[in-house]
Amino acid sequence: AVCYVFQHSESLDTFSFENCYMQAEGIKHLLAAFLNCKRLSLVGNNLCDEGVRTLCVVLRDSDCKVIEIELAKNNLTRACIADVLSAIGQNVSIVALSLNRNNLGDIGVQHLTEGLQFPGCRIEVLQLDGNRLTEACAKGLSDLLQSLTKLSWLILDKNQLGDAGLRKLTVGLSKSKIRKLGMGFNGLTDLAVEYLVSSLCVTRSIQFLYLTGNYFTDKSVASFTTLIRNLPRLRRLWLGKNTLSAEGKQLLLDVQESKPELKVLL
Repeated sequence: AVCYVFQHSESLDTFSFENCYMQAEGIKHLLAAFLNCKRLSLVGNNLCDEGVRTLCVVLRDSDCKVIEIELAKNNLTRACIADVLSAIGQNVSIVALSLNRNNLGDIGVQHLTEGLQFPGCRIEVLQLDGNRLTEACAKGLSDLLQSLTKLSWLILDKNQLGDAGLRKLTVGLSKSKIRKLGMGFNGLTDLAVEYLVSSLCVTRSIQFLYLTGNYFTDKSVASFTTLIRNLPRLRRLWLGKNTLSAEGKQLLLDVQESKPELKVLL
């Protein structure tokens, strides 16, 4: 009955089947419904690569209206990337892709970033939180930032990119139009902060910067002060769960006072 209602709805804006333990076989019963929705959220199921392969048949359909896809927490691996890229290549209306908390790894993300660098790609939002990523995929991400000018959100929290990975990423950041960047819980230290700040001060487009859960100390306060003063569009800066002292935090809050539109979260 549920499938019938979804399949015969002509104006379903968002289709959300989250944490339903749906597997590859179950998704087959809902494929017709997916055609009519704009935002498709299948977070927290167990689709695995086989389920995504089935889903992508619909996404490639010329009548498919989907523009946003959320596939977080579905036990996906690099084996699904070819199908995802095929769908995006044929359905260029897709602008947002969330693959958070899967097991794509460096090789999977390298294939993804290479595949998204085609003329006409309209991806604006790419979320790769918690995919066991390291420095090895950073250059591919940097190349994507330079090639895909529409990309404005890049979420890489809870990976292991480290200072070396961030340094490679900043090459692309300085030539991008990024508005939201997530680099929380990535093992970043004071050694990398100047590269990050320099690149963002070049592009000057950043609005939301998430750096929670790294290893920044008071040595980075001067760089973050420069960031705050030189980025007119910055609205949120997350720096909680670092190792800033009370004095360092106060210095940042003092700078924040001159910009009422900005909130520094410590």
